[in-house]
Amino acid sequence: MAGSANLVDGSELKGVGVPSRPVVRGDQTSAAIAAASIVAKETRDWLMRRLDVDYPGYGFAVHKGYITRAHEAAVVELGLSPAHRRSVRCKAYAGGSIVPHVPHPALVDPAPQPCVRKGRSAPAWRSLPPAKMAAHLLATPTIADVAWTAESRVRGESRADFVVRILGPAAPPA
Repeated sequence: MAGSANLVDGSELKGVGVPSRPVVRGDQTSAAIAAASIVAKETRDWLMRRLDVDYPGYGFAVHKGYITRAHEAAVVELGLSPAHRRSVRCKAYAGGSIVPHVPHPALVDPAPQPCVRKGRSAPAWRSLPPAKMAAHLLATPTIADVAWTAESRVRGESRADFVVRILGPAAPPA
């Protein structure tokens, strides 16, 4: 429609090929911007809950894409998941100590790869016998599946069932 412009919350969108009109505090002054903001946040939250199921251990459902100390710790422990952006680096990824455990999907086959960290020894739990490793993994849900196996869960399979299927029954606590 001639003479119309897309309302944008905050600053002007440049280089998108459509006219835009920035509205300062647009979500407070425009019902259309407020509605779009709600839809965007709900969509992001839904997506983060899905990622939390696909990549357990990172806390995606809790932090919803914002960097938290717990998420930084998970990235240091587990490496980057395929869901992590490679174009933006936070301080948890700085220094090159973390090597992504799965390169860009266009560069590899779709099979998941175990997490690899450069310049550090493997965590002690990785050298445990299978029954003790299973017990440790069941007691530590922040360790993502891709950190200890290249296998994938069967649709609907619980973490406990998955650990038992791959490693066998867990050892009883000592």
